[in-house]
Amino acid sequence: MARGRGKRMRRRAVLAVPLAILLSAASPAAGLAAASGPPALRVEVDGQEIAGLPVVVENGTSWVPVRKAAEFLHAGVGWNDGVVSVRRGATELSFEVGSDRVKVGGASEQLPGPVRIRDGAAYVPLRLLAEKLGYRVEWDGTNGKVAIRPSEQRLQEIETIRDLLAKTTKASQSLDRCAADVRLNLEGRAKEGATEEHFTATGTLRAVYQRSPLALSAEGQLSLTGGPVSVPPMPLRAYLAEGRLYVMDPLDQKWYFMPFDTQFLEQLLKEPDNPVDKEIRDLIVPGAELRDAGDSYIISVDLNPSMMKKIEELLGEAEASPAPVPPLPEDAAVSIHYDFTIRKADFYTTAVHLEESISQAPGVELKVALDEDIHQFNSAPPVNVPEEVKQKAVPLNLPEFPPGAASVPLP
Repeated sequence: MARGRGKRMRRRAVLAVPLAILLSAASPAAGLAAASGPPALRVEVDGQEIAGLPVVVENGTSWVPVRKAAEFLHAGVGWNDGVVSVRRGATELSFEVGSDRVKVGGASEQLPGPVRIRDGAAYVPLRLLAEKLGYRVEWDGTNGKVAIRPSEQRLQEIETIRDLLAKTTKASQSLDRCAADVRLNLEGRAKEGATEEHFTATGTLRAVYQRSPLALSAEGQLSLTGGPVSVPPMPLRAYLAEGRLYVMDPLDQKWYFMPFDTQFLEQLLKEPDNPVDKEIRDLIVPGAELRDAGDSYIISVDLNPSMMKKIEELLGEAEASPAPVPPLPEDAAVSIHYDFTIRKADFYTTAVHLEESISQAPGVELKVALDEDIHQFNSAPPVNVPEEVKQKAVPLNLPEFPPGAASVPLP
């Protein structure tokens, strides 16, 4: 079973690489003591009450389920062998179940008590979590309410990020073509019973983005090792042009295509202040972080499951999803981290770093790291789909994905 699952994971990972480039993924301790269940304590973030957030008060400290609280604080959450990681930009907190210490960056700090599991969730101190993520916490004893708001420094940073993104969006309007050198590292693990299988994949690609007419291309190679077989470097090729997405299967080097409606994407490029883009920016900017790197700015963004779901809903309402995408299993833990490097001289994005982690019980984990170095602004070669590819490609018929599907094999 583990071997079969590992093969499916590798197959999905291999086929997903060119698509991703084109469309740029402990022993539980006893529960906290609570004499009569969680008290009726209200928590507000940015003036909005968090509905359904359970709060356990113990010796004057309010403990909350870390995943749900972190999502409302615009942070990403990861889980690995009893350690919960909360990340927003360069700020990272690590809580270990059963421990009364928290790691903040490279330093260890004392907690009011140990991190414990209650109803399947790890509980951490609310005040510490919020303050470490750049919020100020105020207690309203009269109304039994905890009010969490960004600090003044954080508010200034958010406004700076909004202004910088507006300038970057405007600069992109003058950009017709660019190229990117892409490096990919992927690690996977599948475990069932006493059997555990690991595999790794590394790849390099050259991608070209063209604004008008909208077209994308990616060409490179991928190496796969681990599991029952190691695969030598395989060619990777993909094109998006003329209303079709062409992808070559690296395993048998056959070409497939599927319809791809680019009208919505073209409209987004023409209208930088369209409602969908604005709503997505409003969603991610409160959790973004800004660093000054001399001649460039670096904006870091962490996407948690609730943010990803909202983005999918916004794109779906705008009919921006040209192809069905398999849903993640409901018990999967997902975290996505982006770093965007923006040049001060012209506000072009010159580099993108992506870290994505997907884990699912029992013992299934996939980690992806992707780096893009972007260059040849307005001087990259035009994107053209070779006639040979058009002639050889056959339709790629994707299956229907039922709600909550745990695994969908790709062809």
